[in-house]
Amino acid sequence: MLKTTPFAGKMWGMERQLTDKQMHALRFIHDYIKSNGYAPTRKEIGEAFGISTTAADMRIFYILEHGYLKKSETILWGRNIVLTEKGRLACESFNDNRTTPTN
Repeated sequence: MLKTTPFAGKMWGMERQLTDKQMHALRFIHDYIKSNGYAPTRKEIGEAFGISTTAADMRIFYILEHGYLKKSETILWGRNIVLTEKGRLACESFNDNRTTPTN
């Protein structure tokens, strides 16, 4: 049995991929930043996917742990997440034609 590290985004020696829900949340954040110039709040993410703010927070947490997002030093109205280079590249190579978020 392989050892795993909780919340680390990795299995022993192998990096795990984002789930579909996490990838859609990342893509939503990417598109929101591209359109508005700043990140969405957790509430806005939750509303876009029809989930609670807590559920949105958990998705963001796992995306942060995978290294696709990072917390910003500056907090602008609760918008303290920014895309990393890894996150930007993942979103640009994302081949999904769906235009609406999925739960």
